[in-house]
Amino acid sequence: MKQLIALSIVAGFALPAAADVSSIDPFFGDQFETFELIGPPGSVFGDVPIFNGHATITDELANQVIAAINLTSFLTDETIFAYNGNFMGGFPTGWAVIEFDQGATDFGGYFGTVDIHSGGSISFFDEDNQLIQSLSLDIPLNDWTWFGFHSDVAFHSVVIHGSSSPSAPIVLDDLQVNFIPAPSSMALLGLGGLAVSRRRR
Repeated sequence: MKQLIALSIVAGFALPAAADVSSIDPFFGDQFETFELIGPPGSVFGDVPIFNGHATITDELANQVIAAINLTSFLTDETIFAYNGNFMGGFPTGWAVIEFDQGATDFGGYFGTVDIHSGGSISFFDEDNQLIQSLSLDIPLNDWTWFGFHSDVAFHSVVIHGSSSPSAPIVLDDLQVNFIPAPSSMALLGLGGLAVSRRRR
């Protein structure tokens, strides 16, 4: 019986730590997106390339991104303009999906709205589309706000829900992302370090 107890304790310590997604301050990423090049003002349908082609973004339900100069609400009588440059990305239902072509560790940007949202969330998924973690997301009315996140596990998609139900648009601008280094890049770094080490000898 003592042996079984000991094995159970060792097995418990061998379990991997739970994945963790935490908030981070503004940063300059490997790639950034200001929505200046997605098209003239108006709707762009389908999965819209962003981050220099390293990701796509669309409204989860409306299947479009609006290249918007401003967003106005007739309910609140509020108007918001692009955070940076002339354009921002608008999402009619307030639900946006970003899919990356490689694993990423950091994501952030400026979020805005001119309507009242509640029960918002942001969720991170791995390459097998398994949920890593979901966090609450409260976008204040007519005030560009930075939201940034770091994940201990590489994520391949991010789902943003401005509210618990698709009811009011949100806008995004100045998005940033950091990718994990490609395996070939890591191998080159290792070879470079080896070469330096040999020279010193």
